Amino acid sequence: MKSTSTPETPAPIREAYRQSLDVLSTQGFCVYGQYPWDGWQRMALLHGVPEELAALGRAVMREAHQHAWEERLSSLCGWNDEGRRMIALALRSPETARRRWDWLLESDGQRVDPATHEWIGEESGEWPRLRRRWMKERRA
Repeated sequence: MKSTSTPETPAPIREAYRQSLDVLSTQGFCVYGQYPWDGWQRMALLHGVPEELAALGRAVMREAHQHAWEERLSSLCGWNDEGRRMIALALRSPETARRRWDWLLESDGQRVDPATHEWIGEESGEWPRLRRRWMKERRA
């Protein structure tokens, strides 16, 4: 059974990540390759997350910020805990992480129906039905 906790990230990598968060929050942009999602991807790879899944997690974290996803989804996408829960999920259950992150990207943080690209809105009661349909299509 895999551990649900993530190993400690080396201090220099954690500090670079925190600095990128500070720069992003004060300036609104970072130097290419030094955004928080870039730091998260480096941390994920260091902890053993497969490269493709780390790239997907990076994309989710980036979109959550750039598209201003609601707080609950931003939290799931690493913004409240330096991405530790994302790394733990990717290590514990890579397929669950892949499905969840693909869904968030395809639905733009549960705002757009992935099948029709129609705007639905985050607060819509349609999301459970739309996600079931999306999951069913993925299994086919």
